[in-house]
Amino acid sequence: MVAFGSGVSPAPGSPEKENNVRVSFTCILAALVTVCAAAPVRADIYALPAQYKVHIAQDTNGYAMSNAGEFTITNISLPGNVLFGLASDKSGDSLQTFCVEYQEHIAPPREYWADITTYATGGGGSPDGNKGPGGSPSDDLEPETAYLYTLFRNGSLFTAGYESTPSPDRENDARALQIAIWLLEGERSEAQLVGETNLAQGKAWRNQAVAAVDNGDWTGLGNVRVLNLWGDRDRKNWRNEWFFKQDQLIMIPSPGAAILAVMGMGLFGFTRRRPA
Repeated sequence: MVAFGSGVSPAPGSPEKENNVRVSFTCILAALVTVCAAAPVRADIYALPAQYKVHIAQDTNGYAMSNAGEFTITNISLPGNVLFGLASDKSGDSLQTFCVEYQEHIAPPREYWADITTYATGGGGSPDGNKGPGGSPSDDLEPETAYLYTLFRNGSLFTAGYESTPSPDRENDARALQIAIWLLEGERSEAQLVGETNLAQGKAWRNQAVAAVDNGDWTGLGNVRVLNLWGDRDRKNWRNEWFFKQDQLIMIPSPGAAILAVMGMGLFGFTRRRPA
């Protein structure tokens, strides 16, 4: 029997070697369970008050035009795995975002309560469900929107022409990307946006996203999620009506991605343990 810490590796095929493999496999399974347990699971997120809070601001001096993205979110009580400090962002503790609703509003700079889902709540546009609180209207996020927001956050859109330096050019590109998102989410039609200086670029990015999904280059939402904003922690105003605010986009790694990463590390370990 080889003692732990002896520095002597068990021979391939020996009981000690097989025990080590079984122990390693058990560790991997335990890691998978830990990953799954870490993922927030709430059967009905509206059974409890909103648990997250953010501060949202808008910089119209180089990053955005008024009444549209980009917006800047800084964390107050979001989960630790929300992604901040990516290529698009102003700092390591903030993130740049866009709204997914035209007919709801926010008044930055201000703090808001929030939930994290895959759909917008309330609003106008083209609701396709009733997942909101009390069965209120909801609108599932489109994969095309997730595609564009991912390219924006990871910097790919900057290399494709979106101005990265704070400037009037970035303000115009932000407006164009916001237009693309409104079009994709059914919040505005081209006819309703006639006269917009940035409509042509917005349509171009919209078309790029549609092609990516149609061609199979992008599927699903990836790491993109919707940050549902509320004017109060109980999600209601003083008239006891749902206190919807303008929902925004964020990125948060999915549990599946973490599980695959752990599995990959485990398989790598098994490969290295195979005898020659």
